[in-house]
Amino acid sequence: MATIKDVSQKAGVSSATVSHVINNTRYVSDEVRNRVLAAIEELNYKPNYIARTLRRGKSDTIGVIIPNTRNTYFTEIAWCIEQVASQDNYSVIICNSENIPEKEVFYINILMQKQVDGIVFFSSINNEEASKLLSASNIPFVIVDREFEDETENCVVVMTDEQQGAECATEYLISLGHEKIACITGGPKEQITSEKRKLGYIEAMKRNNLPIIDEYIVEGDFSLNSGYIAGMKILKMKNRPSAIFSFNDLMALGVLRAARECDINIPKDLSLIGFDNIEIAEYSIPPLTTIAQNKVKIAENIVSSLFAMNKKEEIKTRRIVISADFIERKSCRAINQ
Repeated sequence: MATIKDVSQKAGVSSATVSHVINNTRYVSDEVRNRVLAAIEELNYKPNYIARTLRRGKSDTIGVIIPNTRNTYFTEIAWCIEQVASQDNYSVIICNSENIPEKEVFYINILMQKQVDGIVFFSSINNEEASKLLSASNIPFVIVDREFEDETENCVVVMTDEQQGAECATEYLISLGHEKIACITGGPKEQITSEKRKLGYIEAMKRNNLPIIDEYIVEGDFSLNSGYIAGMKILKMKNRPSAIFSFNDLMALGVLRAARECDINIPKDLSLIGFDNIEIAEYSIPPLTTIAQNKVKIAENIVSSLFAMNKKEEIKTRRIVISADFIERKSCRAINQ
């Protein structure tokens, strides 16, 4: 019977590359993938995952369910999780749920069938069926960026302090002398992350006795295009605000384009701040002031929590809250400058 070593020798690649092709755990070029697949077919190689997993009692695999692969924040955090997990020779399976509850349940079932050693679940909505499915399993799982009321021994919650970060962003604009501050949200009230950031914005405005103008609260959906559309709407207001707090960096980048098309200079005519600190935010023109989620720290807490639960170690806290950090760049200025 052919082994993975036989396949690697036949294809002229390493055993690790053969494994990545079989498991779809890392990018492999089409040319190399086709060589490996041809060798597998010629040698009739059939890996027995179930037998191997049962024999070892572990699959060395973590499943990560994210709501949107087009949102750069989630691809960056998934990359961080993979980097941290790979230090212990774990592979990572990425599943894109597209914020569809049925797809979240589907992927949870798929990952359970593959007998992964842990599941990382990013969900911006409350999905009762998915929560019950995870709670009823014996697989350790981490819920990210939302509360989870069902206390179970196989669950840990890891989240950024969204409200604290939003308050920090709004307070910074206020410290620059801005009073007319608009915000671009990430969706309706069912969108948990957006609601927490909205609460932070409102609390900071109230604390400084500034009016909360309904017209200034414009709904987006965390995408570039929604930021562009919301930005156009705000910039064409008769009583135009002097600053915008975008609930993520992607929408802020959309605002930058809208401002250019309206011949509005940022930060001279309008101050703009985002949230997430995705990589491209540092390279926009001007570089975007933002609230950073500490992606490396989040990933480290996620992976260490899964490993601890797998080893039946004592969990000191099942709710880990990580502070957001303020990153000052060039997209904001004082109102009197």
